[in-house]
Amino acid sequence: MNVYLRVRDLKQGSKRKPDQNLRLEYSPSLKLPGGKISRWKSLKLYIYLKPRNPQERQHNKEVKELAEQIRSDTERGCVEVDTARIRQGTCCLLISCGAM
Repeated sequence: MNVYLRVRDLKQGSKRKPDQNLRLEYSPSLKLPGGKISRWKSLKLYIYLKPRNPQERQHNKEVKELAEQIRSDTERGCVEVDTARIRQGTCCLLISCGAM
């Protein structure tokens, strides 16, 4: 299975909130329990399209590094992404195999 990191523009105003959403795209599509087919999953991680200051640039860098780590671990099949815990900042990855 191939896993790609994709960026999607958000449909919102410009109150200096992050402008883009990061998500994983699966190829081929995943078949979930219950027979549902999923082609992508939102990481609920956000970046600025045009960072204006060092804090926004640092935010983008850290978020992209985390997203790339999640993508590579997901591709290896070793983790399950728990997006609720990512948003809380308590945990980013649930390890499900010993191949680290």
